[in-house]
Amino acid sequence: MQLKKSAFASFIIVAIMLVVWLTGCGQQKEKPETAGIVITDAAGKTISLSRPLQRVVILTPSIAEAMRLLKVPDEAIVGVSDNVQNMPFLGLKNKPLVGKWTQPNVEKIAELKPEAVLTYGKYPSKEVRDKIEALGIKVIGVDFYYLDKYDEDFLRVAKVFGKEARAQQFLQWKNQHLATIEKRLAGSKNKPGILCLWTTYFTKGTWKTFAPGSSYDQAINLAGGINLASELPASPETPEVSGEWVLSKNPEALVMVYTSDGLGYNIQDLNKVKELEKEVKKNPVLSKTKAVENKKVYFLNISGLGRFVEVIYLAKWLHPEHFQDVNPEQILKEYFEKWLEVPFKGKWAYPEP
Repeated sequence: MQLKKSAFASFIIVAIMLVVWLTGCGQQKEKPETAGIVITDAAGKTISLSRPLQRVVILTPSIAEAMRLLKVPDEAIVGVSDNVQNMPFLGLKNKPLVGKWTQPNVEKIAELKPEAVLTYGKYPSKEVRDKIEALGIKVIGVDFYYLDKYDEDFLRVAKVFGKEARAQQFLQWKNQHLATIEKRLAGSKNKPGILCLWTTYFTKGTWKTFAPGSSYDQAINLAGGINLASELPASPETPEVSGEWVLSKNPEALVMVYTSDGLGYNIQDLNKVKELEKEVKKNPVLSKTKAVENKKVYFLNISGLGRFVEVIYLAKWLHPEHFQDVNPEQILKEYFEKWLEVPFKGKWAYPEP
C-alpha cells in the first residue's frame, strides 16, 4: 500500500513538472521573435534595427505623410524640420522644431534623443549626417522623388516601423488605379507631345522644364504622352531652355507645375491660377503653340505621396475618350479621407478634366 502511495506521488510530481515545462514552452512560443530589421536606404546604406523604430526626427514631409498613411502613432515623431511642421494636413505644427531640412540643428536633435533621423538620400550634407551618427543616432534616407521608386520607398518606411501589412493594403489600392490607366492606354498610338514648365520660373521670364527620368517625365509617359524634353540630358533634372527651343517643339499640350501659393491644400479659389492662365495665353512664345491655340493648358500641384493622382489627371486631360468614368478628384478625395484620415479640401488642378 505504501509502495502504491509512493508511486502515485511520484506520478503526480512528474505530471506537475511536465505541465510546467509544457506551459513554459507554450509561453516561449507565443513570444514575438525579433529577427531584426534590415533595409537598404536611398543612399545605398544598409540599416540594421533590432526592433521597429519608436522615436524619430523627420526632415521631409513625404516621410511624415507616409507615416500617417501607415498609421504610425504621432507620438513616434519627437521632432521635425520646418517644411514638415508647415505641411498643413500632417498636423505636426506643434512638434519640436529642429531647424531647416538642409541644415538641421544637431544639438537640438541630440536633446530629443531619437533612435533615428529620417531624411532625404542626399540631404543634409555628409558633414551633418556624420555628426548625427556620431551621437549613436541612425540616419535613414528615403526620397519619394520618382514614381517608379514610389513602392520601394514606401516599403522602406513601412519596414522600419513594422507596418508592412498596412503598406500592402495601400499600395494595392494605389496600383489598381494606375493599372486602369495602363490597361486603357495599352496599344494607343495617340501620344501627344507635352511640355511641362515650372510656373515659378515662367513668371520670372525663364523656362525650366523636366528632363528624362524626372518625376514629371515619368508621369507624362504613364499618362500616354511624350515629354518633349526627353531628348535633353538627364542632368540637371529641371534644365533651362530657350523660347526658340519651345517654339521648335510646338507642344500639343502644356502642363504648368504650380506651387502651393496657387494650388494646394489651403487654396480656396482659383484666382491666381486663372491670372497665370491669362499670362500664358498672351505670352509671345506660348501663344504661338498648338497647346494654347487648342486650349490645352493644364495646371497641377499635387505634392507628396498623393502625386500618383497627377498621372490620372494627365491621362484624363490627354485622353478623355478613355476615361469618361474616371474622376481624379474623387480618387484624391479618397486618398485624403480614407488613407490619410484628414478632411479633403483645397484646389489641386485646373481646369477640371
